[in-house]
Amino acid sequence: MSETGNQPLYARLADTLRDLITSGQYAPGSLLPPEPALGNRHHVGHTTVRRALRQLAREGFIETRRGAPARVRPQQGRTPVTLAAGERLTARMPTRLEARRLRIPPGVALLEINHAGGGLTVLRADQHTIAG
Repeated sequence: MSETGNQPLYARLADTLRDLITSGQYAPGSLLPPEPALGNRHHVGHTTVRRALRQLAREGFIETRRGAPARVRPQQGRTPVTLAAGERLTARMPTRLEARRLRIPPGVALLEINHAGGGLTVLRADQHTIAG
């Protein structure tokens, strides 16, 4: 694997692993191969593997624990959300208070929809998808 364009190597590895997870090759609840095996399989170094796994954890695809292989998180059914004309979507990580209040697991982002007429809707990114 080599860097192409503006995309860093870790992001390309994260894309590859994300595709393997979403296609079912790494099923929910299964363990990913250990970091050294991932590095060897994809011809990248340890730091690249760690950064890719950190990205997938932030996106909610995997759970990581020190000293244990990464585990694929169950992907719940996602509710489609369609943006109306003039609405703006922003993704961000929750504050500690929001994470506690909304019971958001580590690594899961929030989606904020700013409505054209004012108002804000906040949704968990692991429970919603943006439709067409």
